[in-house]
Amino acid sequence: MLKQKNNLINSYLTYLTIEKGLSKNSIQSYENDIIHFFEYCKQEDISLSEVSQSFCEKYIALLDDLSYKKRSLSRKISSLKNFYTFLKKSQKVKENPFLHFKSYSFDNGDREILTIEEVDKLFGSLDKNKLLDIRNFVIMELMYSCGLRVSEVIDLKIDKINLDDMLILIKGKGNKQRFVPFGKSTKDIFSEYIKNFRLLLLNENSDNYLILNRRGKPLSRMGIWKIVRKSLKNAGLSKKFHPHSLRHSYATHLIEGGADIRSIQLLLGHEDISTTQIYINISKTHLKEIHKQFHPRG
Repeated sequence: MLKQKNNLINSYLTYLTIEKGLSKNSIQSYENDIIHFFEYCKQEDISLSEVSQSFCEKYIALLDDLSYKKRSLSRKISSLKNFYTFLKKSQKVKENPFLHFKSYSFDNGDREILTIEEVDKLFGSLDKNKLLDIRNFVIMELMYSCGLRVSEVIDLKIDKINLDDMLILIKGKGNKQRFVPFGKSTKDIFSEYIKNFRLLLLNENSDNYLILNRRGKPLSRMGIWKIVRKSLKNAGLSKKFHPHSLRHSYATHLIEGGADIRSIQLLLGHEDISTTQIYINISKTHLKEIHKQFHPRG
């Protein structure tokens, strides 16, 4: 299988060199993008011919969580779309699952947001008296109530959580630190998990990480993704949602609640405020409703 994939990549890179006349740097970028996608397919136990449009959406959402810049994301999508066009012409696959991805779908603020009712439904589907359910509850509290990225949830250690002051110290993108506050209900669930449940997951090799798997080790990024996706499914919520939707919902609900854009930028750990301003575009429907309700000419 590995040899077959290497042959496909080499054939495609030769095609780019001879037929398209691309530079070495461009070809290297194509190769890196394709290899990264191959590795993801291997993790998910999916062959190239089995890749669907929904699988591509999941992969793109994962890239978003990895904090790639928009230009890099668009390039990766373009690389994979062109690669699958080549595979289809070579009769290696029947369809191009990337065909309908014109650009990075989140560039225009097209993020999938849960309503407050849907968030309540998600949390309400978990049994806080069960070990894995309360752990999963904490994971989603960190993403929705605190706005953490999946990678930040994975890396979070207990000593960075101040239950008394209800603050978390996060080392985010670029190793930049920020404080994230949380409320009383979140404090209660954190405290319950840490004092009464997390110890049941510990073993002699466990570190100080907050979120652990069944073997007492830190959860992987894909582990978090599978947990959140399964929880969303169990709650009867749409397949369009993905783990990062919780962080997007956190920001959007802050905007809709009246929070200022600068404060939200700090809470999310965005270096550029233009990234945060995307959420203003997301909330345009809500803003129209406010205008209609409160303005004399609404």
